[in-house]
Amino acid sequence: MHETGYNVITPENVRITYDTAGIGARFVALIIDSLIQTAVMIICIIALFSVDADWLNGEMAGVVMIALYAFLYLGYFFIFEIATKGRTPGKMAAKLRVIRENGEPAGVTSVLLRNVLRVVDALPAFYAIGVVTMFLTPQARRLGDLVGGTIVVYDQVRRLPKTAEELLMREADANEAAHGDLSFQLTSREMSLLSDFLQRSEKLNKKVRQSLERTLCERFCGKFGVDIRNVAQPDLFLQMIYSKNSR
Repeated sequence: MHETGYNVITPENVRITYDTAGIGARFVALIIDSLIQTAVMIICIIALFSVDADWLNGEMAGVVMIALYAFLYLGYFFIFEIATKGRTPGKMAAKLRVIRENGEPAGVTSVLLRNVLRVVDALPAFYAIGVVTMFLTPQARRLGDLVGGTIVVYDQVRRLPKTAEELLMREADANEAAHGDLSFQLTSREMSLLSDFLQRSEKLNKKVRQSLERTLCERFCGKFGVDIRNVAQPDLFLQMIYSKNSR
């Protein structure tokens, strides 16, 4: 049975919840990737056989074709998932990505194992073994995911609730006058860190929440040149920074 939520506890004792991808979303991603692979294969075949080479005939042509197919079938997924931190063009279109069980980006070993086992998952046809395994595992994991220790999750930018956005807009003018311009200065990693904290702050232990608020405030106060002694409400200050940089 497929469970949509997957929780990871960080070393800072913060719980992060990922939405795991179901069979439908993964199938859409696979179709897109397969179409790209097919197009590349056709282009390579046309280019290959347009070359006037004596050695490229008979059995050698067959060997080249098999090698090219194997490279596109396995190498395509491996190269993209390593180079783009768990995303292939199909996964990007479906807003999915591959992560490790602990929430970290999938490494070389994990990606290699999950894609080598893709050959088994595809048996006997149309990913039959993979589909059955996905039906039987909580996070819809195929055999390659189980061996590689990976999970496919939705890769979506989290937003603050609309009510929080409205509150921040009402407070923005007064706060910006005191703290200066706080917009368009955060890196994507800082935005992700801030988003994860704001989404889960209410569920955290009070001491843990206050400690993380203090750490984040010190970081962003230093970045924006704000005196932390002027920050009377750390939670509102962090929400304001997120809101200003989400526009």
